[in-house]
Amino acid sequence: MFSMDSSQLSEDFWQNWEKLCVVPPLRFALVNLNLPYDIAQFAQVVLATTRGVPHIATYLVGETLDFMQPKVRSKIISWNIREENIRSLPRKKTTLEELKGEGFRLIGTSPNEGVNALEFEWGVRDVVVIGGAKGLSRKNLDLLDGVVRIPCAPEVPFLTTPTVVPILAYPELQKRGLWRGIDISGF
Repeated sequence: MFSMDSSQLSEDFWQNWEKLCVVPPLRFALVNLNLPYDIAQFAQVVLATTRGVPHIATYLVGETLDFMQPKVRSKIISWNIREENIRSLPRKKTTLEELKGEGFRLIGTSPNEGVNALEFEWGVRDVVVIGGAKGLSRKNLDLLDGVVRIPCAPEVPFLTTPTVVPILAYPELQKRGLWRGIDISGF
């Protein structure tokens, strides 16, 4: 498995990691996500997309916890995932402003507004922006280029990050061909 730790978050790492991806990766910006269990479950989805390397990039914005934070790391390890695999998770501490400056299109998630996320045409330069328990600030919202919502019953006021991520990630990675041509029975 491709290995790195939080001290290796250089541009060289990102360029080398992306070259190893078999399809264009998905990108998620987690804004002020500081609940260890939510971060751990997010990491599990990222690791599940591994074909040589994980195919989800994570941008840690604001007070978002790193995967190696002790409570997060401990939870992930409790699921029989090795620490070296946690270290391999592609992640970068940044801001939404920096992502915009690098030419990324920022697409926010909302429980009740925006276009249907399952019908949205995702581009390779799109970054899904997910806010923590308090959502996104007005400043963050002003930086968004668009908003998507995941269809759900009116009785459900919102979906948690660990629920949103696989709903968005798996269909798009399938569409990009991540699992095309491989036997997933032993995956």
